[in-house]
Amino acid sequence: MDAMSTAMPRATRLLATLALLLLCASCAPTHEWVAPGMGASMRDGDLRECSTIGARLAAQSSWFERGRAEREALWARRPTDRAFANMRLQQAQMFEMRERQRHVDDCMGARGYRLVPVDP
Repeated sequence: MDAMSTAMPRATRLLATLALLLLCASCAPTHEWVAPGMGASMRDGDLRECSTIGARLAAQSSWFERGRAEREALWARRPTDRAFANMRLQQAQMFEMRERQRHVDDCMGARGYRLVPVDP
């Protein structure tokens, strides 16, 4: 099997996935953080600070699992082992992203903000 025959199905799957993501993103409502008496610059500063805190806390809580998945992906020899290791690495990355967002939501909520939909 040559490189072109294996690349085409992968490219087709990638295009289908991207099209689905664009479709979902276009239908999703837009939200923003609001708090009484807070301006846009204050909100943006708080969001930057909470994002930094969230990234740090998420990295601390998921460092072990992510490191293990990275080592498995690096040392996998067979294609099936590499595929499973990459899947575990993606799961660890998704867990870290969810944790980061949870910490950002908690931080912004503690500062008096709430997430509300924005009309187009």
